[in-house]
Amino acid sequence: MSLIHPSFNKTDIIKISPKGLIFFHGNQDTGFIHINERHSSLSQKPFWKNSKLQTQSKFHSSIFPLQYVEIADQIFKLENLNLENNTSIENIDLYIGTFKINGIQEKYRLMLYKDTKIIHNLYPITKDNNLKFNKRFSRGSLNFNYSLDDDLKSIFLPYYNENKEISYSIYITFDLSKNIKTIKISKYSAQTEVSNKIFTEKKITESTSDIDLRNYQYKELLDYEKQFQNL
Repeated sequence: MSLIHPSFNKTDIIKISPKGLIFFHGNQDTGFIHINERHSSLSQKPFWKNSKLQTQSKFHSSIFPLQYVEIADQIFKLENLNLENNTSIENIDLYIGTFKINGIQEKYRLMLYKDTKIIHNLYPITKDNNLKFNKRFSRGSLNFNYSLDDDLKSIFLPYYNENKEISYSIYITFDLSKNIKTIKISKYSAQTEVSNKIFTEKKITESTSDIDLRNYQYKELLDYEKQFQNL
């Protein structure tokens, strides 16, 4: 039986799998926090290297954190123990295998601390689940607004540079009464808007439910992001 424990410190155990694999709380470099922050499809925490965002492989959007346990147990098999691709063989036991979950079959890497069942990392090998995005800026948290009087919904997405300063933003309004979508892309300097471009679509062709508009946080918006360089 799996055990769940409340987790507060780096070394606290938060889950033990049926095969005895140990998920500990960890930090940004190891353990559950490392796995979730770097590889969850919902995580947009930026990891910078040489002034560019790193592109860690992501779990499929249908996979939620509790399913990491099932994936790890399925990869943890003797036939999946991999010595050839293990670059940290003195410290890590590496397992590579394929597993199908939620109808999605993928190849995963499972990394355990040497001669233990303590999980250092777990992630899909390919980047097929990754969104395409502008790698020079990190996307901040979406702000959603609904003006009932004007029948107007809007979303605001900020983009930050490596120094956590706002550099660009995408502001989209949905005029439900007129069936018009307007996109405003802005550039900032010293936290102040200095220029913008505005595009109007004469017909709204997508769902404008609150949940779908909030999901813009995780949508691929490369066509809009490409406009940053034109401001």
